[in-house]
Amino acid sequence: MSFNVSDANPEKAALPAAGVAGFLALMPVFMVLAPSPTGVLAPLTALIFLGCYWRRLPLDRLLKAPPTSGLILLAVWGLASALWACNASMAASKALAFLAVSLPLLWLTLAPQASNTALVAKGFIVGLLIAAALLAGQTYSDTLLRSSLPGARVVLAAIKLNVPAAALCVSCWLLPQASAHLSRPWRWAAGLAWLLVGWAVFAGDGSAPRLGFIVGGLTLAFSWFRPRAAIGLLVACVLVAHLSAPFLGSSELAQKAFQPMSWRHRMDIWQLAGRLIAERPLLGYGFGNSGEIPALPGRLPLTQLRAALPLYPHNVLLQAQLDLGVLGAVAFYSCFGYLLRCLWRLPRAVQASGVAVIAAALSVWCVGYPLWRATWVAWLYVTALAFQATRQAPGSAAATTRPEATGSPLKQSA
Repeated sequence: MSFNVSDANPEKAALPAAGVAGFLALMPVFMVLAPSPTGVLAPLTALIFLGCYWRRLPLDRLLKAPPTSGLILLAVWGLASALWACNASMAASKALAFLAVSLPLLWLTLAPQASNTALVAKGFIVGLLIAAALLAGQTYSDTLLRSSLPGARVVLAAIKLNVPAAALCVSCWLLPQASAHLSRPWRWAAGLAWLLVGWAVFAGDGSAPRLGFIVGGLTLAFSWFRPRAAIGLLVACVLVAHLSAPFLGSSELAQKAFQPMSWRHRMDIWQLAGRLIAERPLLGYGFGNSGEIPALPGRLPLTQLRAALPLYPHNVLLQAQLDLGVLGAVAFYSCFGYLLRCLWRLPRAVQASGVAVIAAALSVWCVGYPLWRATWVAWLYVTALAFQATRQAPGSAAATTRPEATGSPLKQSA
């Protein structure tokens, strides 16, 4: 994920540290208080930020960067899918919304980051600590702070808190990297934030955040000693998860291992998604159209529910293929491979953080949340920015490693 665009004068081109630190401090708090508006607030803030400093940024390189081209091509394919989608207007609007959310945040992440990474790291730690405290407090009291606002709907807190819990369980694995070269009080603050996130994740009701937290921790521990082996293992696990998900429901071993109704329902809809993919393998059903696919005859075998997807298949690997066909799967693995290639030559500690974040995010997304929703898309970009902006703290290995280790793949491909 070392993908910032280099410039002839890095100090002049870099984004201001105070601005990046403020952005990373505010976003986790907003995510915990109101996840849905974060999908609008984050790209809007990024757009304003870029607008204020566009004169100091290498705009030509941002436009020509491979991730920019890939994002635009994906959005164009999503627009084209309206021609055969179950709901044409939904496919077109969601593809445009995906582009509008992604592009400003992508450019903010690709832009050269400030050299004062200590200030940025402190901003990130403060934001995550406040967010973790708010999440833990709401989890403990089983209430939503936003429900106390005038006119707010009263909703079940446990269900709504799953989203920020899953978000923080992904980003918290950047705390060791962000705090490694700061003073002891800041390391204690990072440790407290991590503990609060862990407590909220396991005290809550969601299985996806727990899985993400466990997988992220195990991956960080393993990749600290064998980072490249961890990358290879992650690739193998993703491929196995993708290929095996539609067949778990028919496996007696899986049925015995996953007894809770929520997991049996997941296995049912993964099996259903596999059947639907087999019916339209090349083009899919249209961008963001998983929930628009008509129900099939009969009932789901394990839960006896109606044979229809509940808005999305609770597995991003299957959803990319279900919505956009073969090209959707190619786009997903191209992005996945690009991120891992960017990590490959980075220092060990940085690799470990990056692999842990990716593993945690995929664990959450492969059992729970939708692929194209603005909230999740925005949060993954915020996490990528935090990784990029905190990875070269003063005196860190990243700042003293061999030159080729810190070179930007975008520079090499320009």
